[in-house]
This record gives sequence, C-alpha cells and structure tokens, in this order.
Amino acid sequence: MIKEIVPIGKKIKEFKKDTDTIKKILKSGSEKANIESQKTIKEVQKIIGLSLS
Repeated sequence: MIKEIVPIGKKIKEFKKDTDTIKKILKSGSEKANIESQKTIKEVQKIIGLSLS
C-alpha cells in the first residue's frame, strides 16, 4: 500500500509548487465544460421549443 501512496504524495507536492500549470489546467477544463454546457442548453431549448433558430 505504501508503494502506491508515496508516488501520489510526491506528485501532489510537485503540483503544489507549480501553481501556474494547475491554473492552466483548470482554465482549460472550465472552457471545455462551458462549450459543452452551451451545446446542451441549446439542445434542451430546441427540444422544449424555446429555441429561436
């Protein structure tokens, strides 16, 4: 079990030091989620008749 946990702890420490990379990853994920959610909203609006197109 320790062999599995120690590498994870090391990786967490590395990420804590590299906040710029974490911010980039979170921003990218947020942008992707926003794009997908907008698609879903448009699809739902079309299905229930709220779409203007």
